[in-house]
Amino acid sequence: MEFSSMLSSLISKTADILWGPPTLLLILCTGVYLSSISGFFQLTHLTCWLRSLFPNQKHTLKPLFTALGGSIGIGSIAGVASALSVGGPGAIFWMWISALLGMMIKFSEIALAVKYREKTSLGFRGGPMFYIHKALRCRLLSILFCLFSIFASFGIGSMCQSNALASSMHYMTGISPNYIAIPLLVIYSFFLFHNASYISNFASIAVPAAAICYLLFGCFLLFSHRALLPSLLHIIIKDAFSGSSICGGIIGLFSAKCVRIGIARGIFSNEAGLGSAPIIHAEIPNTTPYHEGLLGIAESGISTLLICTVSGFLFLLAQIEQGIPFDSYQDSTVLALRAFSSLTSPLGTGLLGFSICLFAFMAPLGWSLCGRRATEYLFPEKKSFLTVYLILFLFSLFLGFFLHVEIIWQLSDIFNALMTLPNLLSITALHKEIREILYSKNREQGVASD
Repeated sequence: MEFSSMLSSLISKTADILWGPPTLLLILCTGVYLSSISGFFQLTHLTCWLRSLFPNQKHTLKPLFTALGGSIGIGSIAGVASALSVGGPGAIFWMWISALLGMMIKFSEIALAVKYREKTSLGFRGGPMFYIHKALRCRLLSILFCLFSIFASFGIGSMCQSNALASSMHYMTGISPNYIAIPLLVIYSFFLFHNASYISNFASIAVPAAAICYLLFGCFLLFSHRALLPSLLHIIIKDAFSGSSICGGIIGLFSAKCVRIGIARGIFSNEAGLGSAPIIHAEIPNTTPYHEGLLGIAESGISTLLICTVSGFLFLLAQIEQGIPFDSYQDSTVLALRAFSSLTSPLGTGLLGFSICLFAFMAPLGWSLCGRRATEYLFPEKKSFLTVYLILFLFSLFLGFFLHVEIIWQLSDIFNALMTLPNLLSITALHKEIREILYSKNREQGVASD
């Protein structure tokens, strides 16, 4: 028992250090710097990235949906409940600010991944490990990034998601995780051990369906309480500059406690800077660094500025009208479902809960692609290592159904930070190439292939 307590304390302190002021200052400064050198491209070229959401014969939205499946749910729904429990209503305002800055981080990492990707017999392969190695000529750092990616896929990519899925289903149906673990693992096995295209094809259907269902019903609830919306916005803006909400939002990045619960657990909701989305986008043929980067900006807009905003307003309504508390440490997924159930009928709660379950189900599929590519990068032409990885990934999913949520998040926080640090430093070092991609006259021409 004493060893278990010591181990838990060590994990917690390690996460606090890794997500302390230096790391979060790096994230904030990277977003500000990339935005400034691009002339705040995400705002001044709003129509450009909005047009990227309408595909044509050359481009596809499959990577967008696959990447969104990995971030919406835990980050954009349950993560908002967690942020409110720490920072209060004003934390929503600071999430908007961090999302705007994160847009350029997302553009940069995805554009670089497409530029430095390689063409193999199985298609294109790319990601932070490629531009770290090829552009910065740092093989060791690229290897470390891959190792951290693999471990992160076991944490935020599998255990966190299966834990949230189990919590959601148990809250809505009363079914114990003991009865849903094995059937879900069988379904996951089908996707993991088949061609990766199965995942993107499924994501292109499931993610839009879940997002539309969640947004439509969420907006309907907000419209039915439209008289309160101006008051809610006033509360958010007013509280945004109080000490508590700054703690839960951006300025509070300098407080370790706020970092741990408000920011690290949300993983910025859109995973900007984490390095997972670039791996997915780099595999798309017939595209350019510029176009895929625009999709990265759109991902941030959808996951944070849309999903997070709707979630935040719904949770505030539940708090004000029904007295649902957001000031205690508890399972953020259950907290979100409690808020929904206080505002709508059982049918409405079921629809919103179904969306959360679908997002939580999709996230491991997207993250498994990242872990798979990291394994292939470390052990090329050795399929046995890939099989071992997939088995370990399934095992981590199984553990997530039963482990305590706090331990899962603490381990995830550690590996997420270890992924983020080398990626952000590399992006900053390659800032000149990012600006060239943004403003090159032939930015829409050609395909990076080697």
